[in-house]
Amino acid sequence: MSEESAARDAEKAEEEKLKKKYGALPTQKGLLERRLKGGDKKYFDSADWAKDKDKGATPDIKTSRALHGGVMDTCGNYRQVA
Repeated sequence: MSEESAARDAEKAEEEKLKKKYGALPTQKGLLERRLKGGDKKYFDSADWAKDKDKGATPDIKTSRALHGGVMDTCGNYRQVA
């Protein structure tokens, strides 16, 4: 019985040492919330990251046509529409 108690105490001491070094394990609820919020989102490459970053910054097409009198081509230049 004393061997079991000593083993448990050693295990507790090791667990406390690891907790102090690395912090507590995250809870299941915390992992789920972070995943749903997108905190640990993985990107395939930098283009995916840039696209996601600029998601809310896309210009309105009607506003672009009204300001520039044309449409934007693939190079980012505006041209007149006949």
